[in-house]
Amino acid sequence: MKTRILVGAAGLLLVFYLLPPTPTTAPIEKYHLAMGTVVRLAIYADEDDASELFELAADELDRIDSLMSRFSSASEVNAINRLAADRPVAVSGDMARVLTRSLWFARLTGGAFDPTLGALTGLWGFPDARVPPGDAQIDSALALTGHAQLELAENRVRFLRRGMGLDL
Repeated sequence: MKTRILVGAAGLLLVFYLLPPTPTTAPIEKYHLAMGTVVRLAIYADEDDASELFELAADELDRIDSLMSRFSSASEVNAINRLAADRPVAVSGDMARVLTRSLWFARLTGGAFDPTLGALTGLWGFPDARVPPGDAQIDSALALTGHAQLELAENRVRFLRRGMGLDL
């Protein structure tokens, strides 16, 4: 009986010893603008390490923003939205992976997740609009959505309907 208790106690001590330590300091926080919104970054590290990590995180957010934001006129999404109804548009490997995964989620959710909602989300006119769109505008925009109307093959993307748009 004593042996069982000792083995059990030793096992518990080992488990607690192997658990990851809980942070003893509060996170250092910074905010960054990306993808048309404010991103809160929280890092558990000392001040010197945190500064470098914030810079790396901000650089990666900016890189993603340059590819994926519909709010940036220079983004890859913006180029796709302008050109993909007229012709297949060559896309980067990153964009092809995001679109492949987006289409997978769209199929998995029966269209509840849809990367082609650009025409619809654009109606709200972020960040400046103050009045929501009317029902007729929403109905017209909904006709320009649908993941099945987005073709992706060999790192080229094409919309099957004019007026469609991505919003990732």
